[in-house]
Amino acid sequence: MIDIQYSTTIESAALVNGGSVSNYEPGKEKLLELKKMGVKIYPTNEAMAQALKTEECGMCIMWKARGVMWQNAGIPVEIVNPKEGVVLYVSEMVMAKNARNKDQAYAYLNASLDPRPQANFAKHMGYNPTADDATVEPALASRIAFDPEVQSRFILQDQEYLAKVDSSLQEWWNKVFKG
Repeated sequence: MIDIQYSTTIESAALVNGGSVSNYEPGKEKLLELKKMGVKIYPTNEAMAQALKTEECGMCIMWKARGVMWQNAGIPVEIVNPKEGVVLYVSEMVMAKNARNKDQAYAYLNASLDPRPQANFAKHMGYNPTADDATVEPALASRIAFDPEVQSRFILQDQEYLAKVDSSLQEWWNKVFKG
């Protein structure tokens, strides 16, 4: 497991143990079972990548795009999707209401949605393009895309719930799970 991903790890454990994106509590019980089995915690994604590369570690929870990046770097990983569903990773961009240079802010937002950088982002970062008119090479598309069956199991993270419980999750992670 990756230390900095405590909340998504607890979330994943909750989903496999009867919880939901609005109730992570069942995940704690499942993680304590893993603790008894001697689960290893790595500090960062990069440390996990090294552990996978040297085969010190055999599997982990990670975003698909990071798995694609690891494959691109020669790390022997396969990517699987949990039957419970795939919680989407969502990045957002906004322009501040009081932005000093709104024209430049709009230019940046528009440039980020241009098909060319979208295709390059897919190529180098492993994420599916946001813009519908971005074209990705078929070989890459087959590695980064989610088939319709997996898409039918997409789950949105409950941001309001997570905002309310994040500090208590981190405290539990540090004091009980890692402690």
